[in-house]
Amino acid sequence: MIKIAIVDDDESVCRQIYQYLMEYDIAYMTEIKIYTFVTCEKIIDTLEAGKIYELIFLDIEFPKMNGIELSRYLRNVQRNIKTQIVFISAKDSYAMELFSVQPFDFLVKPIEYDSIYTIMNKYIDYYHKSNVLFTYTYENSKHQISVDSIIYIKSKGKQLVIHTDNNDISIYQKLSDVLSEQLKSRFIVIRRGVAVNIDHIVMSDYERIILSDKTEFKISRRSQSDVRRRLSYDIGGEK
Repeated sequence: MIKIAIVDDDESVCRQIYQYLMEYDIAYMTEIKIYTFVTCEKIIDTLEAGKIYELIFLDIEFPKMNGIELSRYLRNVQRNIKTQIVFISAKDSYAMELFSVQPFDFLVKPIEYDSIYTIMNKYIDYYHKSNVLFTYTYENSKHQISVDSIIYIKSKGKQLVIHTDNNDISIYQKLSDVLSEQLKSRFIVIRRGVAVNIDHIVMSDYERIILSDKTEFKISRRSQSDVRRRLSYDIGGEK
């Protein structure tokens, strides 16, 4: 069951997106459950109570707490990098402000079914890919871990250190081989010998990134343009 939240102070917009999502669910049998909120404060109450949403359609403009502030709360306070956010606005001038919270996509009002259809197809593809397992060899035995649990990978001498949310795993393999074989679509090289999981980035600017475990890396000058281009591409591009 995929839990989706719609957050917009215009109830007609909430109803419209709800209807489009229900039509998509009926057509593709995706098994979704939808919740609607008319203020950011209301959904924060549920988040603080332990509620988790896989996907949030989030308006930006609100009379009080706005959508960007809510997204920063989600990423920086709750350290939640798994919930994907689709921002909604009547204008398309927010790209730079949204960059640091890594949105999944962006919708400009008025919203049409085709836009919801495209985003949901993209999200379902992402949802399945996020449950992929990474296979590695340790002490002559094959092991598997969830790609989603890997925060970053770092070269250390002849070894690679795979840093997860539970522990560090050391393997004898080249970073370039690991990325090209299994992890290329979800990882980005930010400096020589360091690749980070895009889904674990909670803050980024031109010179540094902060990950979900509070690890901070400087982005090398050589990689800055490539990193910015890759992260920007994921906003509204292919995941």
